[in-house]
Amino acid sequence: MLNRKMLRDLKNQFGQFLAVFLLCALALASFTCFRSTDNGAYEALDDFNESCKTASAWIYGESFSEDNAGRVAGLDEITETQLRTRLSA
Repeated sequence: MLNRKMLRDLKNQFGQFLAVFLLCALALASFTCFRSTDNGAYEALDDFNESCKTASAWIYGESFSEDNAGRVAGLDEITETQLRTRLSA
């Protein structure tokens, strides 16, 4: 009985059902499109950083010494460390 009523209501209001269904499909498609471009951009950025061997982090500070650089180099995830000097004149 309930199934017949549902089918009758669906037949009588098919236009509204179709409009809501199409709007939901459009919203899902646009969300998927936006998310896929974000994921693609992040993937391309990771590939670029890996191929160019760019630094993933920079540590700024005053009075870093060779001892500090050695301790940072001793961390598991660190592959290379450098000390740099910048002077303002």
